[in-house]
Amino acid sequence: MYEKRKKIALAGILILLVGACFFSMFPEKANFVVFEPSWEKPKTECFQFPEKLRIATYNLHNYRSENRFPKGKFQYLRPKPEDEKKILRKIILDVRPDILAVQEIGGQEWLDELADDLEREGLAFPYRILLSGYDRFNHLAFLSRVPFSKSIKIPAKECLTRGLLGVVVPVSGGNQLTLYTIHLKSKISKDPKDPESNRRRLAEAKYIRKLIEYQAYDKNSQKRISFKDSENVPANLKKQPPEFFVLMGDFNDTPESKVLSVFDSRVFARPVEAKNSKGETWTYRNDRFGYIHAFDRIFISPRLAKYFFVENSAKIAEYNYAKLASDHRMVYADFDFTMDKKNNSQK
Repeated sequence: MYEKRKKIALAGILILLVGACFFSMFPEKANFVVFEPSWEKPKTECFQFPEKLRIATYNLHNYRSENRFPKGKFQYLRPKPEDEKKILRKIILDVRPDILAVQEIGGQEWLDELADDLEREGLAFPYRILLSGYDRFNHLAFLSRVPFSKSIKIPAKECLTRGLLGVVVPVSGGNQLTLYTIHLKSKISKDPKDPESNRRRLAEAKYIRKLIEYQAYDKNSQKRISFKDSENVPANLKKQPPEFFVLMGDFNDTPESKVLSVFDSRVFARPVEAKNSKGETWTYRNDRFGYIHAFDRIFISPRLAKYFFVENSAKIAEYNYAKLASDHRMVYADFDFTMDKKNNSQK
C-alpha cells in the first residue's frame, strides 16, 4: 500500500515538471489567470506648486468677545453673533480665496473657529497663522489652502499698532510669493496734537515699508531697523524687497493720502484698482457719520504686477447683507503663475 502511494506521488511530481518544461518552451500556450489583491496600492502624492492663486483681504469687524448692544440692550463680553458669522462665511465661501488675510480677529481660538466652520461648509484652510501686536483685542491672521515655506512675524509693539504679519508661498515656476498683511492705526485718537492719528499712521506706513525693503522677518531683524527717519539703517543691510510680494489689509486712509503714497511708488509697489460691478471703489462704510472710504487695499510689487497679475481681476465683494456682519468689504485679486510673460520678456 505504501509503495503504491509512493508511486502515485512520484508520478504527480513528474507531471508537474513536464508541464513546467512545456510552458517554458512555449510560453504563448500558457494562459494564466493572475489574481490581484482587492485593495488598491497606496499612491505617492507629490506636492504641486500652485499655478493660480486668488488672494483676498477682509476686516471681520470685531470677530471676538466684546460688550455688545443688541437691540439697544447692553450685554457684557458677548461673542460675535452667529448670524453675523454666517454672513461672513457665506461671502468667503462665494469668493473662495486660496489665501485670505483677515483683520480684527480676536485670537487663535477665534481663528480656528472660523476655519473649522468654513471647512464644515466646504472650504478648508488647513494652514493658519496669527500675530498679536500692541492692540490686544484685534489681531492679524492668514488662512491658507496652500502651505507656507516661511512665516514673518513682527509685533513691533513699540512702533506699530498691530504689527506686520507675512508668509512666503512657493508657487509654480520656482518662484516665491511673499504676502504681508497690516492694519494701520485708526482715525480715533486721544492725542490732541494728532486728532485723527494721521502722523501716527504715516510713521507706521514708513516703518512698514522699511521692514519690507530690508526683508525683516522677526523681532531680532526688526530691531536693527530704526523706527525713526533720522536714524540710518546699518551699512551691512541691503535694500532689497522681495521680487514678488503682496501687501494688503486695512490701511485706514484714503488713496490720495500721504499714508498710501508711502506704498504707491514706481520702485516699491502699485495698488490694484478693485471695483464692484457698479464701478464703486469704497470698502468701508460708517453709518454713524455717513461716509464711505476705500480703506482696504491690495498693493503688489512691480514685477508681480508685470508678470503674474491677472488684469481686471481685482474685485470688491458686494452683498447687500454684508454690512450686517462687517463695516468693511472684502477685496480680492487673481494671479496666474503659468503665464509666460516673464520668460517671454527675457527672450
